[in-house]
This record gives sequence, structure tokens and C-alpha cells, in this order.
Amino acid sequence: MEARRQGQPRRAIERLDRLLGRYPDSPLAEIARVERLRAIGMLGDKDRTAAEARRYLKDYPRGFGHEEATSASRAGGARP
Repeated sequence: MEARRQGQPRRAIERLDRLLGRYPDSPLAEIARVERLRAIGMLGDKDRTAAEARRYLKDYPRGFGHEEATSASRAGGARP
């Protein structure tokens, strides 16, 4: 989260991927997925952001990031 807030989205994605790879069923996984979505959004690739948002919505249809992911899934980008 800190890397994303410091304007280092690639570094944030790297770290979040490592966390999610190691602890996919962690209670923090959903938070990590939303942070990953935000970091991808910072890269400016709307298609990649939309795809990530759709994956999040599939895995967490009632998740806390639902509104943000729904907006991003329409290729409108994620809010950082």
C-alpha cells in the first residue's frame, strides 16, 4: 500500500503479487486485491484495469471494493 501511495505502482503490484501468491486465502487477500486494482489503474492501462476489476468482482461479488471495481470494469479506470 505504501509503494502505491508513493507513486510506485509497479513495485506495489510486485509486492501484492508476492503476498497473494504466498497467502491466497489470507483474510487480507481481498484488501490486497483492491490495492492491486488501484495500482494497476495508476499505470493507465484501462483494459488491464478493467480485466483486474472483473476478476475481483467474480471472486468478491459483494466485496467492499464492489463500487470501485464495477466502475473500473467498464474500462473507466480505477480511482487511486
